[in-house]
Amino acid sequence: MNKRDSDPKFYCEYFNSERGRAAFKEIKTGTTMKHLNCGDMKQLLLPSPTAQEQAAIAAILTDMDAELALLEQRQAKTLALKQGIIQELLTGRTRLVTREDAQNAKGGYSSNGSVQVMLFADRLEVWNPGRLPGSLTIARLRETHGSVPHNPLLAEPLYLTQYIERLGTGTGDIIRRCREQGLKEPDFAITDGFTLTIWRVAGAVTSGKTSGKTPARIVALMRDNPEITIPEIAQKLRRTTRAIELQIHDLRQQEIIGHIGPANGGRWEVFE
Repeated sequence: MNKRDSDPKFYCEYFNSERGRAAFKEIKTGTTMKHLNCGDMKQLLLPSPTAQEQAAIAAILTDMDAELALLEQRQAKTLALKQGIIQELLTGRTRLVTREDAQNAKGGYSSNGSVQVMLFADRLEVWNPGRLPGSLTIARLRETHGSVPHNPLLAEPLYLTQYIERLGTGTGDIIRRCREQGLKEPDFAITDGFTLTIWRVAGAVTSGKTSGKTPARIVALMRDNPEITIPEIAQKLRRTTRAIELQIHDLRQQEIIGHIGPANGGRWEVFE
């Protein structure tokens, strides 16, 4: 084995491979405790491609190891995100768009209509077919009020599993959370159904190609740090790596950003 013509990275990969470990196992000696000595090592048969081939093989395997490590990191983050979402949803700390409004506003099970969620530049509207129970009014929704489920037998197990509240706290929580975010108090209305309107922050929708909160923030991060990585962007924005990759793909298709250099490295360039 010629030291000058040997690539340490290549032989490191070989020794850690299944074939390399099997080769070592063949020349080990001893009964109680297996060991290797210089004489044993002389019997070790090693592959000996050219130095250029060794370097190329080592580079490929090193890139694959890095890609596998990145995939494992993404999997761990995705699993952590999933566990966090499960915890938030099952404990009731996070709720899916005003579930009590959907529960209270549903005017029985005879309606064929479905809940509609509509996002506008200045507001979010949730429309539900049906009416409020007779004991509730629009004004009372802003006060502490009781819950009047259409199906008590169904509502009881949902309450015990913490999917709904028994005491009618949903609309109060909506109002409180809007205040905490500095938003105007939501509006409730009865027309051909029940409508909840949550007002958005003025100017929340930006103009131009980068309209939308997440794409604009991605562009800002790249402008501040052209060498930032996708996992770092995902961590800062609290999004999944896959979600960021899709947003970046769209930004590149729109020629808002570009990437210079290799995939594992290089830097971002913002065109606008």
